Amino acid sequence: MPATSDSPVCPICQGTGILVHVDEEVCCQVEVPCWACAVPESRED
Repeated sequence: MPATSDSPVCPICQGTGILVHVDEEVCCQVEVPCWACAVPESRED
């Protein structure tokens, strides 16, 4: 799906909202939320 100027797509996750991280300790792929476009959850600091 090509990115257009009308609908900006996250360059990190390509608009999927998910990043695939390879955990080298256990040699498996883990899906994690994209840190660049994920909505931060409200935290009580």
